[in-house]
Amino acid sequence: MSFVIVRFIGMGTGNKGLYITGGVCLVAGMALKQLGGVRGAQKRLGQ
Repeated sequence: MSFVIVRFIGMGTGNKGLYITGGVCLVAGMALKQLGGVRGAQKRLGQ
């Protein structure tokens, strides 16, 4: 959630560095969340 705020601050101020950093961190966080969900699902299926 905080990365979304950083991204919007970068967009509002015209700071492309903040905008790009927030976007990259947001995508990485979402990917890690999805990978964690997949691992958890595999554990439940194995039990």
